[in-house]
Amino acid sequence: MARLKPCIGLLELSSIAAGYEATDAAMKEAPIEVLLSRPASPGKHLLLITGDVDDVKCALAKARAGRQDTLLDELILPNAHPDIAPALAGARPAKGIEAVGLVETLTVATAIVGADIALKRASVHLLCLVLANGIGGKAYFGVGGAVSDVEASVAAAAEFARERAVLARTMVLPNPDPRLLEYLIAYPDPAPRFPIQ
Repeated sequence: MARLKPCIGLLELSSIAAGYEATDAAMKEAPIEVLLSRPASPGKHLLLITGDVDDVKCALAKARAGRQDTLLDELILPNAHPDIAPALAGARPAKGIEAVGLVETLTVATAIVGADIALKRASVHLLCLVLANGIGGKAYFGVGGAVSDVEASVAAAAEFARERAVLARTMVLPNPDPRLLEYLIAYPDPAPRFPIQ
């Protein structure tokens, strides 16, 4: 996983082929690092990059050029919270959290910005950030911490998603069962969670 720089940018495209073309164009345009470039359900492509603000803007402009007909969503997030990139790599949460919150959105860009808002609103840990793979194009993130902090962070992210009309659902669970956390942070995990007989 690439190291997060001051800015992250995302293109969500309706074409996988256009996604790889966009990735090539972005990489050739500016000194950015690709955090991910992959197909996502249902038949979309995600390009997530990091770099200095001007480089990310230039790279995304070049990646978008000639592909506007496939553009579903985009974002440029300067000063992204440093926990975003490790969550994309599957980082594991701190132990002993009092509550878990989850925000489910209809677009990837909203989930990333929502996670950034949640992390900056209150003292919470980012438990997971799942982007559209195998979940019908939706995205979600989970946070953990003290009950009041989780409630505040989820409320702030939900308000942002609601304003964009792409909030699917939220939840806050005080005192979650530790076994639930294993499932939350393990997705997507191809290994079976029980013995097959």
